Amino acid sequence: MTNVQKGQVPSQAQSVARYGAKYVVSPPIAVRRIDHYDGQRVTYHYRSHRTERVEHETVAVATFIGRMVQLCGEASYVARGV
Repeated sequence: MTNVQKGQVPSQAQSVARYGAKYVVSPPIAVRRIDHYDGQRVTYHYRSHRTERVEHETVAVATFIGRMVQLCGEASYVARGV
């Protein structure tokens, strides 16, 4: 982070803004990967890097939301350079 006075723009500001915007604009999982939602559980699919196959998983809504928030948090963590 840097302290910027009015009128001054750091030389890397545009690239930092683009990097941060990428995580604000795109969700951590595409809606098309969510296969079913019944109000209590979410079923979604993804390609496993370990098995190289499409895996399906059904989890509680709170677990699903927690995973998505965790993914967004990791992106934010990296964007800040911490």
